[in-house]
Amino acid sequence: MMNFFLDNWKIVAGVAIFLFFCILWLILTLPEPAKKPLPHLIFCPLRQKYFPKYDARGKFTEEYQRIRLIIYFLKKGYPKSWFKWEYPIEQAFGHKGQSKIKILVDLVIKRGDKFLVVAEIKKDYHPVTKRSAIQHQLEPAMHFTNSQYGIYWDGTRESCLLSWSKDRNFQKRKFP
Repeated sequence: MMNFFLDNWKIVAGVAIFLFFCILWLILTLPEPAKKPLPHLIFCPLRQKYFPKYDARGKFTEEYQRIRLIIYFLKKGYPKSWFKWEYPIEQAFGHKGQSKIKILVDLVIKRGDKFLVVAEIKKDYHPVTKRSAIQHQLEPAMHFTNSQYGIYWDGTRESCLLSWSKDRNFQKRKFP
């Protein structure tokens, strides 16, 4: 038996190396075992990772609210490729466009070059915050992008949907 291994050492070594690489390939391609999500995290289906649900004060984070809104639209059938987050919008004004305004929109749903929805997301409701977000962020973003809809979203009943009326003013109604 010893002569067999000595006489065929190249074949035996080749088989051993082949088996080693097969086992290594199996180990590397096995799917990760499903991790049980922790109660203080929420999974973002767009970015494929977990984010904290709560801030240091125990309140929901803005990221948690954004993910809830993303999940809502995904369930409505919007493709993942249409979503953009932290989307910068820049508008030039003044002489030769030297003055610029830049708005960072929390969430945008955009098909090709057409903006369908712009959303401003807050972590919790406060009337002053809501009014300011709509007036200084959401309405200008809708103007600059010519978006059909704008959403103020804080995860409460105070969340609302803005749309254009026939006279190009904003109509505000409760978010569905």
